[in-house]
Amino acid sequence: MLFSDVLDIHKSYAHPQGLGDILGDSFLLESNPIYRKVRQVSLEIGCRYVEAYPEYLLLPFYELPKIVANKCVPYVPHARLMEGIERGRPDTFSTEDVPMPESYHLHESAHVIAEHFYKDVSLRTPQEKILKAILCESFANAVDAMACMPATDDIHRFFIKQNCYMHPRLKVMRAMTDLAETMGLRFTFMLAFFTYVQANFLAKALGMKAIRQLAERYALDPQIDMKRLKNIRIVRAIGENLDPRFRVTTTGNFLKQEGFEGEVYDILSFPFHAVFKANMGLAKATEALSLTLSER
Repeated sequence: MLFSDVLDIHKSYAHPQGLGDILGDSFLLESNPIYRKVRQVSLEIGCRYVEAYPEYLLLPFYELPKIVANKCVPYVPHARLMEGIERGRPDTFSTEDVPMPESYHLHESAHVIAEHFYKDVSLRTPQEKILKAILCESFANAVDAMACMPATDDIHRFFIKQNCYMHPRLKVMRAMTDLAETMGLRFTFMLAFFTYVQANFLAKALGMKAIRQLAERYALDPQIDMKRLKNIRIVRAIGENLDPRFRVTTTGNFLKQEGFEGEVYDILSFPFHAVFKANMGLAKATEALSLTLSER
């Protein structure tokens, strides 16, 4: 797509909460329910959106504690960058010629939301602290995945790709959409969320027993027929396909930054399901988090 065409669409939308420097921001706020809900909740809890700074661009994991503490969410001003190039050479460059850098403010704002919901949970052991960190990361992962669901046309897919870690994949989008329509948005979120919890703990995929328990508790219709089973398996695979470098290196570095020493596999090798069940605060906060996305 030519820069001029993308910018015409970008400027044709003006949402009250939109940020003009973020490419497609108002479009997504109007067209994408998950993106819009995350923005609304983030602003309600006091988030501010600030232009990305060098430390964040170079070492985003290192800046995460500051982002959460200050509730200042960095964004990449790719619309402004694109406009500058377009002014210099009108109707010349396309998104294929000069790909714009991606902005991950959706992911970071989801982190701030998760931390807000878990902030009052009593954490008595190092394992509970690690588990809380993984739960927050998994919420941000699930938000990225679910924000891809409504991207059914080219421009929507382009804009969400520019503002999200996860890029829309038609097979996954269709599976998640079908599950949301037949079993409900809350079940679909919980399925994605716990799929990422497994992946972030470097554990095997979520088992069918656990999935059936999620369906019984959160699905509008808990019956799992062959079509639903196929879609569940597709969604479950998004955790298994999570970037191994991210799962090991980034998680390991974050845990080191938080003061945990040793190999990441050793740090994460504890019965996290049992720890989760034993801390009712974590469970209640997770349920409250699920409602932030599933309530209209």
